[in-house]
Amino acid sequence: MKHKSVLEDIKKYVSPQFNRAIDLLSDKGASSWLNAIPLKDQGLVLNKTEFSDALNLRYFREIRGLPSKYPCGSTFNITHALNCKKGGFVHMRHDNIRDVLAKLLSRVVHDVETEPALLPLDG
Repeated sequence: MKHKSVLEDIKKYVSPQFNRAIDLLSDKGASSWLNAIPLKDQGLVLNKTEFSDALNLRYFREIRGLPSKYPCGSTFNITHALNCKKGGFVHMRHDNIRDVLAKLLSRVVHDVETEPALLPLDG
């Protein structure tokens, strides 16, 4: 297949990070999120900004309007934002999963509760 040889030629001239992105984007099912039915009650609806941000993340393009520094003091970048314990994205992903599971379980069991929010430590 000609396109595979062209792709291999391109991969010789780009960074290892970009090569990894090409591999991930080429995986079977990598674009399936674009075909997902936007179910509002499941929180699967993206507004225009969220959809644009998702595409920019997918194709390693710049996302506008991001801060230059992160709450922990580090320079802002997407990888750090997704992993920093102080910034909130780790907690948001946890809370989203928690809320979906609680909603699904409440259909079967009637006394499902989620853990209460913790009070902030900084007064």
